[in-house]
Amino acid sequence: MRMVQPMKRDHIEGLDYIRATMSIFVVCWHIRVAGVSGIFYKSSYLDHQFCFTDFLNFHIFLLSVHAFILVSNYLFAADGAGVTVLIRRVARIMVLLTFWTAAYLIVSHGLTEAIKTLQASDRSLVVLIVRAGGTIYYFFVSIIICYLATFVIAKTNTIVQGILFVLSVGFLEAAPYIADATGGIFLCSYWSPSNFIPYAFAAVILAKYRAVIDRNRLLVVLAATLISLALAVWEWHYSIGDVIFLAEKQGIPSYTRGSLVFGAIAVLVLATDKRIRSGRVIKFMSTNSLALYCIHPFLPIRLTQTPTRYSIL
Repeated sequence: MRMVQPMKRDHIEGLDYIRATMSIFVVCWHIRVAGVSGIFYKSSYLDHQFCFTDFLNFHIFLLSVHAFILVSNYLFAADGAGVTVLIRRVARIMVLLTFWTAAYLIVSHGLTEAIKTLQASDRSLVVLIVRAGGTIYYFFVSIIICYLATFVIAKTNTIVQGILFVLSVGFLEAAPYIADATGGIFLCSYWSPSNFIPYAFAAVILAKYRAVIDRNRLLVVLAATLISLALAVWEWHYSIGDVIFLAEKQGIPSYTRGSLVFGAIAVLVLATDKRIRSGRVIKFMSTNSLALYCIHPFLPIRLTQTPTRYSIL
């Protein structure tokens, strides 16, 4: 069985570009920089035709969280996915999850109201935890689950990893159908950890075969991009439904889409080219990318439903 061999932790400067740009893309999505199209309206989402706004929103900006999770798990897998590293990473994320979730709930609702809101919630304790109390910090819960999955997956053989990776992506494509048939909103909700499980498999496989990928980088990027495009065409035809709109307030799932998996893979493989160099500005943005993600919900910005505009107060 071929195991992931720990790599020397030379800084991969191309990943600075991913962290720098994707942190901005998160904000761009939340304030609707690209505007909103008919896919966001109950009266038009079923008849909506894909447009450039959709490309920006759903295939560029929404790639951000996926890219972050894939990069983090790739580095974890490349480090050998050991117990010591796992504990250190999970402990750090737990601190971030606890602090930022509590801070946001207290600032937005006040301590007393935040406690009352959580106690009065009709959602199960598990859902509240997975959703981080209904905040954007569900990202931290999902990344912890992915770390645990990566830790386990790294101990299996390549055939098992490959089969389960394909099945996990297949589940993403099937989930909207299952949700429509069963009413299981959680299957296609943005906060569902199942959206991110494929990245654990991808991280382990990419880390294990990084030497092969280095020799065939452009071919791998091209293949991943073509698969992403093919899945995107499928999703915009067949992943739109009433339950998705009920769960997401838009006709197509944010994250329950296999096209994002292969889009993130293409970006990561491209960025791991050791010839890439990042300057001071990109390094600064990369270093503070997580801070921007954590802080931006507190900034004085709001969304607007106007199709072609956004607002910053």
